[in-house]
Amino acid sequence: MEALLENWLEWAAAISWTSAATTTGATVLLLCAMLTVLFQLQTTIPKIASEKKSSVIANGNIQIYESLDWEPARRGVFAAFQKLRLRLNHTLFYENDAGVKSSETYIVNSRGVELFTKSWLPETGKPKAVIFFCHGYGDTVTFYFEGIARKLVAAQYAVFGMDYEGFGLSSGLHGYIHNFDIMVDDVIEHYASVREQPELKGLPCFLFGESMGGAVALKAHLKRPSLWDGAVLVAPMCKKTCIHPGCWYKF
Repeated sequence: MEALLENWLEWAAAISWTSAATTTGATVLLLCAMLTVLFQLQTTIPKIASEKKSSVIANGNIQIYESLDWEPARRGVFAAFQKLRLRLNHTLFYENDAGVKSSETYIVNSRGVELFTKSWLPETGKPKAVIFFCHGYGDTVTFYFEGIARKLVAAQYAVFGMDYEGFGLSSGLHGYIHNFDIMVDDVIEHYASVREQPELKGLPCFLFGESMGGAVALKAHLKRPSLWDGAVLVAPMCKKTCIHPGCWYKF
């Protein structure tokens, strides 16, 4: 990785010197250099990632984590702080369990990826609708969304969440998205299967996307519009561009 960055810096220096002669030529060379680096990163990161799997070391009953890059370390830290996390008396982190039936499980999807999933259901009565949560970048469904999910359940909604590959407690290199569309397909696959549960059939279904999850929710909605009755977007990672010819602004 360091060698790649050094190469990029050398290219940038050469291009800066060349720019005195031709700005256009420098711009083209810079773009070529950046594309080359991105291509090399695309092929190098998975290799680096596979070498990092040895970063979890057993030392008696104590787990020493050199990094949180991989899911064994992330799951270990999550388990170690579970009791402390549940004592956080704040509506964004945790709400009373009264009336809430929650469950956590790991599934292996059609690509063979192990994903962490969680559900929050009303203990009594039929849910009004089903809400599928799409979290933001670097996030998880196991922290602040706990409080939000319980608030929604208190209003008689069924709530489901999942950690994307490489996020939270799911398998994969932390924060690394190899292909955004594949990640969206993982979300569609899991939530489509949840919809088929007998107790949920016929209920309205809504996507709830926050930050990057807003982009995930939008793409999931556009890919399979028949699955959803709507979407709620909170500070979504997206922008709208005016499509009229000659229009210059974006909002």
